[in-house]
Amino acid sequence: MRVLIALSLVLMSIVFADLALAQGRGVEAGREAEAWAGVGILQIRGGGMCSAALIDQRTVLTAAHCVYPGNSKRLVNPQNVSFLAGWRDGITAAKRTAIRIVAHRDYDPTRPYGPKNIAADLAIVELAEPIPSDAARAYGRMDKVRTGEPVSVVSFSGRRSDVASINDGCSAGSRQGDILSLSCESYPGMSGAPIFTYKNGKPHIIALISGSRISNTGRNRGIALAVDAPLGRVMIDAKATRTTARSALPFWSARVAAAPSTVAPASRKIVAAGTGIGNAKQGLTSGSASGRKVVRPPSASQ
Repeated sequence: MRVLIALSLVLMSIVFADLALAQGRGVEAGREAEAWAGVGILQIRGGGMCSAALIDQRTVLTAAHCVYPGNSKRLVNPQNVSFLAGWRDGITAAKRTAIRIVAHRDYDPTRPYGPKNIAADLAIVELAEPIPSDAARAYGRMDKVRTGEPVSVVSFSGRRSDVASINDGCSAGSRQGDILSLSCESYPGMSGAPIFTYKNGKPHIIALISGSRISNTGRNRGIALAVDAPLGRVMIDAKATRTTARSALPFWSARVAAAPSTVAPASRKIVAAGTGIGNAKQGLTSGSASGRKVVRPPSASQ
């Protein structure tokens, strides 16, 4: 029987999502890999990586703490942020740099991690160029989370960062406001991972991973943020600051100084069964006819 612990009693045991959901199983090559290509790695130059997911063809959803370096109350420069969609064995369906980042205005990276920050641990990253839907398809969103409801988590973790992991044996536990307690055991390596439920057979994002807590059995259990209301707040702020001068932007919004150079569109990613790191190194290189690119693997995780 799962034991639910009131959030107020476990704050001292909550840590950032360098303790993450159980790694689950690796996403299978082929159709399954294509279906989850909208989940990728958000790579921060000099600052590690997080999991992230497309919510439209040009916008990525992730955790707010992923886009604040250290305890600085200043967003990372968008030019230092890249999204690697459908990352698999060093190959990405599409790689895009960021041009704008908007975090939840109530997230304060200088404040100790607790309920206030968990409830605002969400950010969006706007990409320099949209990713074609035949390379990676964006996911819909929902906010209908019921206790005990089965959910699927797709992520990249320290234990398996070469391919996406899917944990479809997880369930939603207690809910306090927009903060959810999950049944999944935690391991080092992942933040910002999307949590899915299904509607008419299609995956919809209902939450993302913020951190973890230690249960009375000594295991790390995921803490998630239901995305609907917090994301609505961020989208309003993103629209309101779109034309604001860079020098006048609030601390929770940042964008590049100039328009980015044109990025070549990605081709559809087809990963044949059995494709692995060895094949990637031997037969697929940047600029290959398939449009896929071999890129440098992430070296650290948020």
